[in-house]
Formats: sequence, structure tokens, C-alpha cells
Amino acid sequence: MVKIYPNPTHQNLTIEGDNLKTIRITDLLGREVFRKELQPKMSRQQIELPVLHSGVYLYTIHTINDTKSGKLLIE
Repeated sequence: MVKIYPNPTHQNLTIEGDNLKTIRITDLLGREVFRKELQPKMSRQQIELPVLHSGVYLYTIHTINDTKSGKLLIE
């Protein structure tokens, strides 16, 4: 199971899960605004996001065995 918090956030995210591979964040038009390779051996990782306009974004987190997607609110 993958957890992402805080949501809403300003600029920092924590991701928890096993075998994490990548996180991808897009705007609602599908344009990629952020992508990062994650460390698969670390079950908890902190990510600093670039400066993004306030609003709703979509995230996709890939693990070795699964994919989790959801909405991310930037304040």
C-alpha cells in the first residue's frame, strides 16, 4: 500500500510504500509538471516539489508491483 501526504500541500510530500519506483505529477490537461525516480529500498521518502500554481493536480506513483493514482491539491 502506498501513502502520500500531506494532501493538500504547499511544496513538500512524503511518500510511504514498498518498492517505490517513480512519481509523476500532471496538471488536469495531462501535461507533466514533475517526475522523479524514487529509491526502491527506502520505504519512506520526502519529495520537494517545484513551485506550482495553486490548484488540483494528478499524481501517479509506480512501484515494482503496482500503480497508485490520485488527486493532489497544491495550496
